[in-house]
Amino acid sequence: MNRQNVDLVSDAESLHASNALDRLMVSVTPRLWGYILSRVSDPFDAQDILQEVSLALVKSWRSTPPKNALSFIYCITRNKISDHYRKKRSDVSLSDHPDIAGPDRRGESERLLSMMRICHQAGLTKEQLQALVLFHYAGSTLNEMSQVLKISPSTLHSRIRHARRKLKDYFARRPAQVDR
Repeated sequence: MNRQNVDLVSDAESLHASNALDRLMVSVTPRLWGYILSRVSDPFDAQDILQEVSLALVKSWRSTPPKNALSFIYCITRNKISDHYRKKRSDVSLSDHPDIAGPDRRGESERLLSMMRICHQAGLTKEQLQALVLFHYAGSTLNEMSQVLKISPSTLHSRIRHARRKLKDYFARRPAQVDR
């Protein structure tokens, strides 16, 4: 084969791989969007992460398409979500501390204290409260929390699940209050 024929074959193969990637992304994007949004909750951040996943996928797909594309896509997505939270955490400054910050950050501190009182009234254990606050308020992942607390991720998941169940039961027994 001469050089021109090799280029044509190479172009045809890359076009076929590109079409396969396009079809895959069209079919996976709605589920991937929901997956990202369930872990990030801010639609703008979720959109940024989805774009980063798409770029990383295109770059890696060019070199060698993965054998199991769906699990590869979700692996990239989990890594990009972790990167997002890592970047967010590094942006925190000393002025974000509630004792140092201005009055609007102190309101957040009071909200956390109020939440802790409710958790105590609902009967959460110290471990359940700790897991719930680290997971929901601090935005830590189960793996990060398990490394810090030196317990397994499944134990943490169980503590969070039990804490949520206790809070759900507590609010079901308690009459709704109207904010004024």
